[in-house]
Amino acid sequence: MCKPAIRPNTKSMLGIMMYLMTTTQPNIVSAIAVPSRYNHDSSNEHMLTLNGVLRYLYGTKNWCLSFGEDGQLRLSYCFGLGCMPG
Repeated sequence: MCKPAIRPNTKSMLGIMMYLMTTTQPNIVSAIAVPSRYNHDSSNEHMLTLNGVLRYLYGTKNWCLSFGEDGQLRLSYCFGLGCMPG
């Protein structure tokens, strides 16, 4: 007999992403806005959108904003405790 696939709770994932959005990642606001409108009746499309946001967050986890020597704000690649200007 086949076991049913475990489907992550969309509301829970959305709550976690809303927390990330408000505390550290304001750039995901538009990607989170649409699934949050349909939180009461989510579909597979909404779950795919949330998975795409998770892939984006995972792919950009080492990027940060830093100030250069000239005082300009730069996008940098962070590793360990330091940043490498990008």
